Amino acid sequence: MTDDCYAYILVEHESYWQKRIEQSRKGVSTQSFVRGGGRAGPKDPKILLFYVTKPVAEIRGQADFLRRIAGKPDELWNLHSSETVFESRQQYDDFVDGRERVTFIQFQNLKEIKPISLRDSLTILGTKAGWTQFGKCISRETFNSLLKMEP
Repeated sequence: MTDDCYAYILVEHESYWQKRIEQSRKGVSTQSFVRGGGRAGPKDPKILLFYVTKPVAEIRGQADFLRRIAGKPDELWNLHSSETVFESRQQYDDFVDGRERVTFIQFQNLKEIKPISLRDSLTILGTKAGWTQFGKCISRETFNSLLKMEP
């Protein structure tokens, strides 16, 4: 872990976020965020933040990063399907959409935080911060600044 990537902001669709929170409430301790294609995601941040897309447009959660696992979709599904938000193999296959490799970003201790709006987060990150659909690494200082913005 470098200080440049103390935390990583994952971009999550609202429906998946709701399923993820439900799993957490049911006591699922280890979860995996699935990413398809060539975007592997963070190597070793300490913390993950979850930005829930529009219409929510807020950072809503935080979790402890465990590891990033890349591999063939079948292998990762067989080993870690219970950690995902997908309700069936078909739903997972539709998401993976024929890709040859996927990445599972494992984490624990998911918790909801007081929402941080996109506007407020961009005040800290800057409007040219490289915020994309793939997420963003942030430093410890930036992470602390974001959490101070909580209402």
